Amino acid sequence: MKTHLIRTLILSLTFTAFASCRDESDVDPYFSASEADIELQANGLSSDGQPGEFSLGANESWTVTDKPEWVSINHIGGDRGRFTMYVTATQNPTADDRRGYIELELANGKPEQVSVFQHHVAEALSVS
Repeated sequence: MKTHLIRTLILSLTFTAFASCRDESDVDPYFSASEADIELQANGLSSDGQPGEFSLGANESWTVTDKPEWVSINHIGGDRGRFTMYVTATQNPTADDRRGYIELELANGKPEQVSVFQHHVAEALSVS
């Protein structure tokens, strides 16, 4: 009786383990950026003097498909996993703020987008 109970328990645990395993091809594509908006100062860094930052998670390979020419990022693609993305920009010498988008795409075509906003150079006023 005791061996029958042990065998039943082992078979039950084995079946549960196999049944809970899923083929990776059955998993829905996952692609997510922790931030939708990055804000940079005119000098191309965040208000605390560091690069803008966001985390990117993906369960497939991915690539950056488009970005403004004035934006630099530390990764332009990768395999599945989590990545810390650092965003900087060239100095904005204009009198206008500018906005652009980092476009990313999973291998299967699923898109993700992060907005980059950069302030303009503040004009120096002098009073005489």
